[in-house]
Amino acid sequence: MKRIAALNDLSGFGKCSLAVALPIISACGVECTPMPTSILTRQTAFESSVCFDMTENMNSFLKDWENEKFDGIYTGFFSDSDQIKVAFDFISGHSEASCVLVDPILGDDGETYSIFSNEIFEGVKALTKTATVITPNLTELGLLTDTDYNSLLSYSYDEIYKLALSLMENKTKYVLITGIHKNQKICNLVCDKNGYRLVSSKYHHGSFSGTGDIFASVCAAEIVKGKSVLSAVKTAVKIINKSINTTIKSGTDSRYGVQFEKYLKLL
Repeated sequence: MKRIAALNDLSGFGKCSLAVALPIISACGVECTPMPTSILTRQTAFESSVCFDMTENMNSFLKDWENEKFDGIYTGFFSDSDQIKVAFDFISGHSEASCVLVDPILGDDGETYSIFSNEIFEGVKALTKTATVITPNLTELGLLTDTDYNSLLSYSYDEIYKLALSLMENKTKYVLITGIHKNQKICNLVCDKNGYRLVSSKYHHGSFSGTGDIFASVCAAEIVKGKSVLSAVKTAVKIINKSINTTIKSGTDSRYGVQFEKYLKLL
């Protein structure tokens, strides 16, 4: 069985991060071994969220897992810049991993998440250079390329692709850009050095917790299994769209995350 190490936070409420990665990656038939970066009582969209830093514990994971082998590494949320140093050490110590997917969780809707310091931002930006696959949303693409978000909103797909291409100077083979709103659709750009492909679905107004984590988790697992990146993105988009539809119909508060569980069978 293929194995992915997932470095991400664990939230009690608000289905996201490891709470999404564990069932999604497992449903794909891939072993998911979690390394929690933080433990939260609930995801940060809730006002009462309490965050417990796991930096010191991550170093214990790093040491204990030294002789284990991983087919893939997937990184997400970091609450401290020292956690990113652990991620660097982990990635450099496991060169056997064929897929290193970095989800540069920095912001959304043109805003940087308030929890992040400049040190975390610079650390995440540097970490993307170790990745084979990066999954930024449009806000994060702007942050990674020093491009104004409001200008990005009017960019053509060709112009967005040029920015993605600038992130492929190192080990990165694919940049998967999510959250592009065009003509009442939500669009995802699958970019490599040979060009880009578009995968889109209906745009649902509002913000839905965990959809980016579903996207990254499906992509990491499917790529590790040997599926094409384009196929992985199409599968992820299908799961997300169905999950959002079900969540909207149920009337559930979107901060609690989308109802993806019944669609695990599609993986």
